[in-house]
Amino acid sequence: MAVLTVLLLLLILNMNYNVLKGKNYPLDGVELEFPLKNGSYYIASGGSSKLINNHMRDYPNAQQYAIDINKLGKNKSVSKGILSNVNKDHHIFSDTIYCPCNGKIVEIKNNVKDNEFGSMNVTSENGTGNFVNIFCEEDIFVFIPHMKQFSVLVSENMIIKKGMPLGLVGISGFSQEPHLHIQAAKYEVDSTLVGIPIFFNGKSLFRNDIHKN
Repeated sequence: MAVLTVLLLLLILNMNYNVLKGKNYPLDGVELEFPLKNGSYYIASGGSSKLINNHMRDYPNAQQYAIDINKLGKNKSVSKGILSNVNKDHHIFSDTIYCPCNGKIVEIKNNVKDNEFGSMNVTSENGTGNFVNIFCEEDIFVFIPHMKQFSVLVSENMIIKKGMPLGLVGISGFSQEPHLHIQAAKYEVDSTLVGIPIFFNGKSLFRNDIHKN
């Protein structure tokens, strides 16, 4: 019994260590403007370890420091009902997404159908769903996928400024619930596009954080 207790304690300590490690970014990041307005937002995924960020991999990749954001309603839940499985019941669904940086639109997609909640009936070609890809003044790329079908308001090669509307939050591509996914990346000397941490007003956001904007 004592051995089992010690093993359980070690497991808990290891999990806590990995959570703390995941809240320490080893790299310089980029300062962006928060892409949503007038709400209380729950960070569903974010950080520098797999335990708190499901985008982390064992190799460098463009989304390794991505953040998944949801919106809390007056009931402090992400949807109108605990067991709600309807897209429109999620507080963030159809919210306006605002440009987080000054830059240029390099690519968009706008015609991928939104999933039904909990389902991903989509081809790998459309895995990112509807999206906006921005080349920012800081020589980084900011990518926002899973947007609502036919909601994208910008066009390729368009010059964009902070705070301009980009489109609406959706559930297209490989997404099982409405949320906003945002990632920042830059090219390394070997031409590999590698993700970098994101800061909002000098603050980094991690899983389970609440951000009010």
